[in-house]
Amino acid sequence: MSGDDLQHDVNLLILPWLELDEPVYALGFQLVPYVRGEAPGSGDWTQDLFDRLMNRYLMENGDAVSKAAIVRIGDSGVLRELTQDERDQARTFVELATTSALSSRKFYRHQGYWNADNFRLEEEMVGPSGAMVGVWTRRRHGYHASLWSEGSYFVRRPDHVASGWAVDIDKDMLEALARSSHHAQWPAIWESAVNFNLANTDATYMSPRLELVLLLSAFERLLGHGSHELGALANGFLTHFTPVTHLDVDRAERFKKPSVLERVKRYSTIRELWFRDFVKLRGDLAHGRLQQRYPSIWTVEEHLLLGSLAFPLVLKSVLRALSLYTVTEEDEFWVDTFESLASIEHLSSGAQLHDSGEDLWSSTVAHARGEWTKARALADPTICFDE
Repeated sequence: MSGDDLQHDVNLLILPWLELDEPVYALGFQLVPYVRGEAPGSGDWTQDLFDRLMNRYLMENGDAVSKAAIVRIGDSGVLRELTQDERDQARTFVELATTSALSSRKFYRHQGYWNADNFRLEEEMVGPSGAMVGVWTRRRHGYHASLWSEGSYFVRRPDHVASGWAVDIDKDMLEALARSSHHAQWPAIWESAVNFNLANTDATYMSPRLELVLLLSAFERLLGHGSHELGALANGFLTHFTPVTHLDVDRAERFKKPSVLERVKRYSTIRELWFRDFVKLRGDLAHGRLQQRYPSIWTVEEHLLLGSLAFPLVLKSVLRALSLYTVTEEDEFWVDTFESLASIEHLSSGAQLHDSGEDLWSSTVAHARGEWTKARALADPTICFDE
């Protein structure tokens, strides 16, 4: 049998900008690695078909992608007729996988960084007339649809989407998110995950200010309070974001500025000061104002970075409270390190790099990792620790 022998239309769900080392499972779906000429067709006629379909997805140099991911439903083949319900469920699966991957990425590193647009989902249709792709675009008065045949339509990888390495998806988090779909709190978890993903595309057409609004919306939906309930919202954040030790505010240079000192005195922890500043800045930007008036302690870009680190940790804490997730030592490390990272002016002009060439974020993490490991070794003699 060959692709030309198909008697009816079948569908294929592709993530052309996503590279994986191994399959990922949840909700009865799989993300299967695609490798040109090798997988997942294992040398049969389907591999040739996959390679032909992937020819329309191009890297920045014009070459077709050699690695990607394909959605499989259950144990069936990846080529099959899809119902609308299956498409919707597949999109839910991909959204949850996106959130789980964003929780695993590394900041201030070229390799090991990815964004939500790595998980862009495309649908191909293959049938007796050959391979076709449908393109739907929105208009103010509805939608416009067009159908393109093989070899007549190409998609180039967006410049803001990184490639060249496998994306790491937190499988434990993905499993917990999938299990939460049967819980009463699912609507809030789902909506918060979608908002978080929308805030993390890095797309040039997406304003950082809009990303900040979406990012806070993720916290609001997850914690069940709006920004107008600042006290309740902040308390919800603090309940799910509690380090073992607190960093002394007086140790950080950025909090010694006269314009900041009075606000610092109102709150006992850096994380509360940060979160309240985040909410107030969002309120300043969320109502059509083009110029920022609120004198925030952290910049929009700093809030996006810190919020993108904090949200998955808060989400994991919520999942733990529902008995769906077990917090790991790595999760605890990042919660404990957050206040140190919030204390440095890593995105300010001239403050991104040390004289040694190592960025402030990475050096702060390295120092915190050493101190954290040492503290654990002292608390637990069974842990091996070399001075």
